[in-house]
Amino acid sequence: PGEPPSFAGALPGSAVFVLTMPDPRSSFEKLRETGTWKALSHESFRAAFAPAESRVKTMLFAAQQVLRTHPKDLLDAIRGEITLAAVPADVGTTDAAAGARAGGGGDGDAGGAGGAEAAGGKAGAGGIADSGTPVPVLVLGMYAGDQAEPLSVSLDGMIGTFVMMTGGTFRYTSYPFAGRTVRVLVAPEDSAAPETAFSVADGFLVSAAGPGRSARKTVETLLSNMKRNDETGQLRSNALFRRAMERPEGGAPDAAIYADIGRLESILTPAATDALKRRLGMAGAGGVRGIAWSLRIEGGMLREMLRLEAKERKGILALASDVPLEGAPFRDVPADAVAAVAFRFDPRSACDAVLAFFDAIGTDAGRRIGAGIADAEKASNVDFRRDVLEALFSGEATIAASLDGAAGAPLPLRLIPRLAIRAGVRDPGKAREALAAASRFAAAWGVKSRELNL
Repeated sequence: PGEPPSFAGALPGSAVFVLTMPDPRSSFEKLRETGTWKALSHESFRAAFAPAESRVKTMLFAAQQVLRTHPKDLLDAIRGEITLAAVPADVGTTDAAAGARAGGGGDGDAGGAGGAEAAGGKAGAGGIADSGTPVPVLVLGMYAGDQAEPLSVSLDGMIGTFVMMTGGTFRYTSYPFAGRTVRVLVAPEDSAAPETAFSVADGFLVSAAGPGRSARKTVETLLSNMKRNDETGQLRSNALFRRAMERPEGGAPDAAIYADIGRLESILTPAATDALKRRLGMAGAGGVRGIAWSLRIEGGMLREMLRLEAKERKGILALASDVPLEGAPFRDVPADAVAAVAFRFDPRSACDAVLAFFDAIGTDAGRRIGAGIADAEKASNVDFRRDVLEALFSGEATIAASLDGAAGAPLPLRLIPRLAIRAGVRDPGKAREALAAASRFAAAWGVKSRELNL
């Protein structure tokens, strides 16, 4: 009770891509306690990105002077969810529907004027739909609560300033829809710039940018969905999207991504789609139709969940274990680690699948790595897959990375991580023999090793 509705869930069910953060303020506070934040705050990273940081500050200052609005004021208006999305749009259908509605007087005088524009002024934009290539509409939804209306006023001023600077090349207009006001920045007819539209509803700033009249049509659809109790046609009715937004113990994730691979392929050019399908198919990942990723920040750790919707599991996808990790896989991670990953898979199958994947995507890496392994096996008299991978590793391992380069060392050296690896063994009695074989194998590659009795 009292929580704002989910904007992401109100997106059309045909959404191609969604990135959402239900409560970014809280998430960023929790992020400060994680190893990732330590890495981003490390002096090596700050030094590496200092020039870029300076350029960004310069651009923000210039924007502040031109638009007469401090970027910080816009960020301060955030009170909850932020969602970015891409939604396919059929410009021709959108124009026809908008024109028919406007011609009937559904939107009043302002709507009638818009209908006339759809009939003639935007014929060039309709050609995008006529070409047979779907065009995405970019959507931004942000919950500002009681700051939504003041934020809208600020945007009015910024856009008005921009229109004056263009000498009237762009037009800024508005019209009523479902008890709300939709504001539209209209690009010149001969321009490739998208139309931009926004409105305010239930504390949310609802905005979209796309070709022709698709932006305002998308905003209208979102305003209607936010008022409906029926989930039909909305993204919230999609099972994979719901999985991206769920947590086992309830509540919402700190961030989530949803992608419809099938619709994403429809936006790519035919050549790009064919190349993508061919390479994913050769790697055994061609059956993936949807992706749901979620992030939870808890106790100074980042916990991620990736779900793939696929027709069948083969190739690299088949390496993922159905058995969850047990116990505390991060119990031995060094306290100064900035990142750690724990996993389980069959070592030999994984080695073969990775090499096959490199070959499938058309790189020479798989062949060169395979040749290097063969040379090292010959020099060390060790079968890498049998004597090392199968004999030594159980398939469950944890890898942690720390940054502790000397302050006086060159920047590239300070960014090289120190890795700590803890791997489960199949047979403790054979582990020492397998490690000796691994040392001989590594020596054939020019890597020195030593054993410490602790």
